[in-house]
Amino acid sequence: AKSISLESMTSALFRNGGDAALAATRARELDRLTREKRMLTKDATEKATLITALSSERKELKDNVRTLKEQVARLQAQLNAKSDLAVKMTQRYNKLASAMASMTEFGGGPGLSTKSRDRSTDEVFKTALAALSKEKTELDNRVRELEKQLKVSTKANKKLEKQAADLKVELANSQKNLELSQAHAGYAIQRDVRRASILLDMGEADHRENEADHRENEADHREN
Repeated sequence: AKSISLESMTSALFRNGGDAALAATRARELDRLTREKRMLTKDATEKATLITALSSERKELKDNVRTLKEQVARLQAQLNAKSDLAVKMTQRYNKLASAMASMTEFGGGPGLSTKSRDRSTDEVFKTALAALSKEKTELDNRVRELEKQLKVSTKANKKLEKQAADLKVELANSQKNLELSQAHAGYAIQRDVRRASILLDMGEADHRENEADHRENEADHREN
């Protein structure tokens, strides 16, 4: 196959009486397709880079979500343990209070008011239960805060996943458009190359025919 540049195609059209306007149109079309290809290639590259960045950000967010879930699970286990401890302490306190109410050395016993039992022992249990209740409340608040963060992170992760999916679709469309543009440009180039080749061949044939006529005329001239 002949390697023919755009300039040689255009000059061939001029030399052989071709349509100069058509040649100029073809040149403009080829230039437009080249610019379009460059633009589509740049767009596809930018989208691929953005997808890579989003994938990295999504991985980091997934790690954060996993860490938050682990923290929530640990705090929930601690909260459950504190709740169980509070229940057990309350049960023990009630049993002890009941026993104290029936013991005369603690101010209780038959016919006596339970209010007169030893106050210091009573206060120890109440203080311990109050501290445990406070710790339980703080843990409960911490769990709720982490669950809120987890919800926000999960929502952000889903948003990133959707953005990545949309970008992949856009990238696929850009690549498809690029392939179509390349195919169109290739077809246009091949078409014009074939046209220019035909014109060049015609020009060469005419040139050979003219040379043959010239040699024949010279031979006739020498004979005369």
